Amino acid sequence: MLEQERAEIDQIDQQLMPLLAQRLQVGQRIAAVKHQHQLPLVDRRREAQVYEQIGQRVPAEQAEYVRTLYADILLVSKQYQARLIKAWQDEADGQSAPDADQSKLK
Repeated sequence: MLEQERAEIDQIDQQLMPLLAQRLQVGQRIAAVKHQHQLPLVDRRREAQVYEQIGQRVPAEQAEYVRTLYADILLVSKQYQARLIKAWQDEADGQSAPDADQSKLK
């Protein structure tokens, strides 16, 4: 009972995990640009675009739940970017913050 469904979920998760990691890698590059150009961490217009895409690509009965998933994904992405930016700022200020080591942030 449920073995087939759980196996299917496992296959989906195997596809999702590398994509989520790849998303964070892109987020790292975005954080670098934000840091270099002193851009704000949060871009409400971009977030609105992401949520709009959900409404267009996901069945209406699932949209609320997918929005919740994306809210968490966006939150984690912003937390990661904030951590990177703080480490780079600390490094530029001459502080030896433990997070300034890039290898620990990956």
